[in-house]
Amino acid sequence: MFGYMEENKIETITLVRENYIEEPKKDVNIITNYNDYKMNFENVKKDNNKKNIALVSNFIIKQNGEIQTKYAKDNKSYMAYIAKLGEENIESYGQFSLEENKGTEIMNDLVTFEKRNILITNILKKLSEYDMKGLEIEVKDIQDTRAFIRFITELKPRLKETGRKLVIKNYEGMSDTIRKMADYTY
Repeated sequence: MFGYMEENKIETITLVRENYIEEPKKDVNIITNYNDYKMNFENVKKDNNKKNIALVSNFIIKQNGEIQTKYAKDNKSYMAYIAKLGEENIESYGQFSLEENKGTEIMNDLVTFEKRNILITNILKKLSEYDMKGLEIEVKDIQDTRAFIRFITELKPRLKETGRKLVIKNYEGMSDTIRKMADYTY
C-alpha cells in the first residue's frame, strides 16, 4: 500500500431526537483566572451585569472514555473553593482537558459511536457528581474535526436534557457547527 493512507471512518448511529434549534447566545463573563482552589480570589474580575461562570479545572479525559479527577469532592480546600463560588454567585462549570500527550489517542476514541457514548456518559456522571452547571472541553490541535463535530453533536442534546450548558474556547479553525452548538464561547 505505498502512497495510500487508510482513512478513519466515523461510525454513526442515527438517533431520533428533536431538531436542533440554535438558541440566542447570552452575554456571559467566563472567569478563567479562578479555576483551581489554590488560586487567590482577589484577582477575579466579576461582572455584575452578566452571568459569571468559573471554569473549574478538575477533570482529565483519558483513553477509553475514562475521567480522572484532580481533587475529590470531599477535599476540604476544594469544598471551600466551591462554597466561595456559590457565595459570589458564580456558576461552576467543569473544565475537561485531554490527558497530556494523549490527545491523538483520545481523539481516535471518538471515531466510534460506542466510545463517544461512553465518554459522554462519564462526563455527565462527573458533572452530576460534582454539581457542575455545565462544561468546557479544552482541546488543542484537533486532527480529526469530523469525529470531534460528531462528538459535540451527540453531547449537546444530552447536556440539554440535564439542563447543563457547553462552553468552548475559540480556536483556530473552529467549525461553524461547533460554534453553533456551544452555548457560550470565549
